[in-house]
Formats: sequence, C-alpha cells, structure tokens
Amino acid sequence: MKWIAAVVLAAAAILDWSRPPERQISVAVYEPAVVIPYRWLVRPMTSLYTRCRYQPTCSQYSVEAVRAYGFPKGAWMTTKRLFRCMPWVPQGTRDPVPAVAARDSVHG
Repeated sequence: MKWIAAVVLAAAAILDWSRPPERQISVAVYEPAVVIPYRWLVRPMTSLYTRCRYQPTCSQYSVEAVRAYGFPKGAWMTTKRLFRCMPWVPQGTRDPVPAVAARDSVHG
C-alpha cells in the first residue's frame, strides 16, 4: 500500500514539474510551507551566531530561483549556493539568481 502512495506522489510531482514555473503547485506552496517557517523559526536562532554572506540572502535567492526556474531546478540551484557558502566568502557578496535565458526555458 505504501508503494502505491509513493507512485501516486511521484506521478503528481512529475506532472507538476512538467508545467511552466508560474503554473507549478510546488512553486506556489514553497515559500509559505518552507521559507516563511524557516525565517520565523530557524533564522532567529542561527542569526545569533552567523549571518548570510550573500546578497540576496539564501532564503530570498531560493524563492527567486524556484519562481524563475521551477521547483526542481530552483531547489538544486539553492542547494549548490548553500554549499558555496564558506567562511572565506566576504560578507555582502553579490550572487543573484541568473536570468532565465530563452534557451533555458523548456516551455518556450
């Protein structure tokens, strides 16, 4: 029974991710379900010890990347950015979401 639920969820995700980013349900729920709780619950605790080295902040970058590129690619771009954050990166380093090029757009 669990595998049926997994197959249904996987099929729904694939169907959702085949749409343009502005029509993906996962894009619409990402910020209220993930980013806003992070900003309210986690960031206040971690900001006592460290601050985001990049501009825009990693959470804002994540929202922008997911909106521009869709959930799978935007989440991957966010993950790569988080792994680029190292102690030697100067505070305030500009690292915006790359502009969506016509060739990057799967949906025209």
